[in-house]
Amino acid sequence: MDETLAQALQSLEIRGPVSHGLLHIFPLQSDTHAEQDISLLEGALQAGTLRIEELREAGSVPELRVVNEGSLRVLILEGDKLIGARQNRVMNSSVLVAAGSDLTLPVSCIERGRWSYRSRAFSPGTGSPHLALRHLKARSVHDSLRRGRGHRSYQGAVWREVHRKARLHAAASLTHALQDSRSCLSERFDAFEKFARDLPEGTSGVVVAIGERSCCSRCSQGRARSPGFSQAALGLRIRIGRPR
Repeated sequence: MDETLAQALQSLEIRGPVSHGLLHIFPLQSDTHAEQDISLLEGALQAGTLRIEELREAGSVPELRVVNEGSLRVLILEGDKLIGARQNRVMNSSVLVAAGSDLTLPVSCIERGRWSYRSRAFSPGTGSPHLALRHLKARSVHDSLRRGRGHRSYQGAVWREVHRKARLHAAASLTHALQDSRSCLSERFDAFEKFARDLPEGTSGVVVAIGERSCCSRCSQGRARSPGFSQAALGLRIRIGRPR
C-alpha cells in the first residue's frame, strides 16, 4: 500500500453517526493537513475566477471549455452538474484544473429536450445525480477509456436513465431535464439538509451506510460541511427517497 495512503488511513478516527431512516453518515476525522490551494467548483464560480462555457458557439454535447483565471487549482468532481448554456451537463470524470489554465471537460447531457442558449456560461447544479445514473456513466466511461476513446459516456443510455427516473417520480419537464426530477422531491427530503449542519467541525470525510451497504468518501479541503459534501448528500436523497 502507498505509504502516504497508509499514514492517512492510520490517522483516521470514526465518530458517531448522523442518521435519518436507513441512511447513516459516520464522520471521519484526521490530524493530517488538508490542501489549502485547491478550490471546489461552486466556490470558484462564485468567486468569478472560473468560467465554464460551450466548447464553441455551435456547441458540442460531450465537451465543454473551462477557463481558470484564479490563483488556486480547482477540483471539478465527477457527478458535478452544470446548468445553463445550450443544455445542462454532468461531469464524466473528476478534473483538477491548474491555475491560469484552459481545458476541455468531458461531460454528458442531462437535458435532452433543449439545444438553445439560456446563458453564456454554466452555473453549478443542486445535488449529484442518483447512484444508478452515476454507475451507468462510470461503466461507459471505463469502457470508452479501454477502447481509447477518452472519457466519453454512452449518451443514449444516460438519456434513457434520466427518462426512467423522471417517470418513476412523475416529474414533468418540458426539456427532459434531470434537475426537474430532483426539484419535485425537495419537500419530501428536507430532513436530509441536517447532515451538513450536524457533522462535527474538522470532519475530513465520511462513511455512508444505507441499510447494510456502505461506502467511504473523503471530502475536499478537509471539510465535510463544504459544498462538495452537500452535493453528495443531495444525491443520496434521490437514491433512497423511493425504490430504484
